[in-house]
Amino acid sequence: MSQDERVIEVLEEIRDTQRQHFELYQEAVRNQEESIRAQQEAIRFQKVTTRRLMFGLIPLIAIVLGLLLWLTLAFR
Repeated sequence: MSQDERVIEVLEEIRDTQRQHFELYQEAVRNQEESIRAQQEAIRFQKVTTRRLMFGLIPLIAIVLGLLLWLTLAFR
């Protein structure tokens, strides 16, 4: 094998390795984007759940406190 052929072979190996690296890099970026979307969806879900919980819990607490106050004052 001549020197030129060996140089060409090494350059082809470098090219193939760079292509593989680029494909893996693209896959990693896609995975990161998917992870970010999943995290954003989880945050939206937490906000909605918290909002629903607060709108349901605050009136319930007010009712319980009102009943306790009424019972306290009614049976004096």
